[in-house]
Amino acid sequence: MKIADTSGQDISLAPQSTIRKYWLPVTAVLILCLLIGLATPAVSRWSNTEVTISAERLRIGTVARGDFVRDLSIQGQVVAA
Repeated sequence: MKIADTSGQDISLAPQSTIRKYWLPVTAVLILCLLIGLATPAVSRWSNTEVTISAERLRIGTVARGDFVRDLSIQGQVVAA
């Protein structure tokens, strides 16, 4: 009695393309570079800001601690069910 092997069931598979393998990481890096490129001018303008209002135009007031007064002005009607 001869025992048959499984070599007749084997199929050769084509290797996967490298384009599909690296598509997601390359796309993520490109999107990240695009976002950095778009955000750089805004961050640069923000970091280079200077005083735009003179001190003479500011009104500074003092804050005093005291009792909290709660005022309410309500209009409506109450219906008891």
